[in-house]
Amino acid sequence: MTALLEIDNLSIVHDGPAGTKTILSAVDLSVGEAETVGIVGESGSGKSMTAKAVMNLLPPHVTARGSIRYRGDDLLAAGERRVEQLRGRSISLLMQDPFTMLDPLVPCGAQVAEGLRLSMRGASRQALADEAVHRLEEVGIRDPDVARRYPFQLSGGMRQRVAMAAALASNPELLIADEPSTALDVTTQAEVLALLKSLQAARGMALLLITHDLRVAFSVCSRINVFYAGRVLERAPAVMLSDDPMHPYSLGLLMSEPAVDRRLAELTAIPGTVPTPDSIASSCAFASRCNWRQEACVAARPPLRAVDADRSTACIRVEAIHDEMRARRATTDRAIAVQPAQTGAIRPLLTVKSGRKEFGSRGDGTAAVVALNNIDIVIGANESVGIVGESGSGKTTLGRCVVGLETLTSGRITLDGMDTSRLDSIDQATRKKLRRTAQIVFQDPYSSLNPRHTIGGVLSETLVVNDAPRETVRRRVNELLDMVGLPHTYAKRFPRQLSGGERQRVAIARALAVDPKLLVCDEPVSALDVSVQAQILSLFRDLRERLGLSYLFITHDLAVVRQVVDRVYVMYRSEIVEAGPVGQVLDAPQHDYTRRLIRSIPGTDAMRPDHEHHSN
Repeated sequence: MTALLEIDNLSIVHDGPAGTKTILSAVDLSVGEAETVGIVGESGSGKSMTAKAVMNLLPPHVTARGSIRYRGDDLLAAGERRVEQLRGRSISLLMQDPFTMLDPLVPCGAQVAEGLRLSMRGASRQALADEAVHRLEEVGIRDPDVARRYPFQLSGGMRQRVAMAAALASNPELLIADEPSTALDVTTQAEVLALLKSLQAARGMALLLITHDLRVAFSVCSRINVFYAGRVLERAPAVMLSDDPMHPYSLGLLMSEPAVDRRLAELTAIPGTVPTPDSIASSCAFASRCNWRQEACVAARPPLRAVDADRSTACIRVEAIHDEMRARRATTDRAIAVQPAQTGAIRPLLTVKSGRKEFGSRGDGTAAVVALNNIDIVIGANESVGIVGESGSGKTTLGRCVVGLETLTSGRITLDGMDTSRLDSIDQATRKKLRRTAQIVFQDPYSSLNPRHTIGGVLSETLVVNDAPRETVRRRVNELLDMVGLPHTYAKRFPRQLSGGERQRVAIARALAVDPKLLVCDEPVSALDVSVQAQILSLFRDLRERLGLSYLFITHDLAVVRQVVDRVYVMYRSEIVEAGPVGQVLDAPQHDYTRRLIRSIPGTDAMRPDHEHHSN
């Protein structure tokens, strides 16, 4: 295969007041003509910086060394003018958040037309406008009026389609897609990825896909590079990597993925955290977290070496441990067919009856937006219940109503014997009891923690506000840190000094500070890397067993639902369309929308290039 893009010995460093910090170290990869290559890795592995280096879009004080050749031209040596000639014409970039690509003040059609000027030189304004409508149709937007709308007037899926049309307008030979589906609902994600595959095939275009989701990579890519701490640890065809990984880190990532088709007896998580590239410069990057580590692994940096004609690994012990790695994965696979216990007769802790919530109705003729319509749910003591659905289905609004952050327009909420439907009509004592009975854990722990307070300060404040005796506060802070698996020394750290998973543990500890009976978990792992996600899901399981907690678990991820809930409600357009035991609903769905959710999981029929696309 003719190489279109070749990256050799690429290193990226940041020069700051504290000195030079390595971001990427001696990375090699290539993309052939019309080939799809994946870069997979956790946050901070250097994936996005690689894309920015190719596009010459590195931030200030960040520099790249090595070689990036496009059709033989070294882009690092060629200078800004040569890269500008290629950028948007031969090489295009599609980013995770379309708002970073689209101008909020320019209609969508005009933004697509801007790219068309590169491939339709001399075309009239009308010809460009007509072709922009055609390009929007190509990405599944069949309403010509969308060309006149602004990005903020569109859904997330529609915005990503517009961004895709704009990125492809110049007919590039290579598209770099940086997490193009991460911010999308599962059904929209499936449509966008299948659309990307079909467009690539139709155009004969090469695709470099950057993602942290192995299921996405396996469903789209022919070859995959596994990044970790600024290095490539394994390179292999997607099928081979999926079936038989040849690096312990790749195995750990695969085993951390929650299964969607069965309940795992134990969720496998990679212990520890990702090191900085500079801290492992002279050793195996994964050694500190590897079960097969020996002295030779930390004595020198292992090279990325070929183990056969198609794949390479940076593990120096792979021949010795390969059979053990296979056995460990096989053992895990055999030990996972565990079903949740039957709930039997439920003693209700939470009941929502005929719940309805409207926004925007003020008696001035403004049409109300119905967020919840005739919602009935029950959660028993020590029961975990899931709410699944797309953005806008009403699931987060329901969670906020349960904990008293929103009030139902009509209907009734009963929590531990208290009628909490109308917060403005309950007395202070009942309101306080509500806060102690139900707590919420949000998706983004950083935004829910005060960045100016230490972790100990955050937890202490919660305890004091809820009348904990001051002489017991310090001991209780340590108990909470123990409960969520964090060292006592973390009490002196600030949120910015913690990883995403550690911050989420702190958010859980704060929710547990008042000894609640119910935790409302609103997408608590969706922003986390897969290995960290497994750690937090294991923590939720453990806390339920130790503390007898009940969960209302809100998520769009059906694999997560399978692992942590007993029963599930499926929400669609503000209503519950299906409910039942999690195994029954996921294995034998009765509603068309539930079936569509399941088909949208990467790797299923929805991911085929000939999958029918619908505008969002």
